[in-house]
Amino acid sequence: MAAPLPRRTSVHSSQRKILPSAFTLPWLVVVLSLVGGAFLALPFQ
Repeated sequence: MAAPLPRRTSVHSSQRKILPSAFTLPWLVVVLSLVGGAFLALPFQ
């Protein structure tokens, strides 16, 4: 009964490490695109 517990916690910890990267990568791309667009739009303003 005690054997499956460490396996589940290890799987959850690995998923917790993968999920933040999966969520932060799109946000980083959006932020970088917004910042890049702002810098490109500055001379035209």
